[in-house]
Amino acid sequence: MDGGKLVATLVLRMGAFFLFCFFARNDLDGSWIARCGFSYR
Repeated sequence: MDGGKLVATLVLRMGAFFLFCFFARNDLDGSWIARCGFSYR
């Protein structure tokens, strides 16, 4: 298994999730960190 490809996939998934949370939640109440930050702890 190609480790580099696996790492790249994880980074892309995390990046996409972060952007989704930022743009989808930021305009609701401004607490996107509280809503999505749990995935980074």
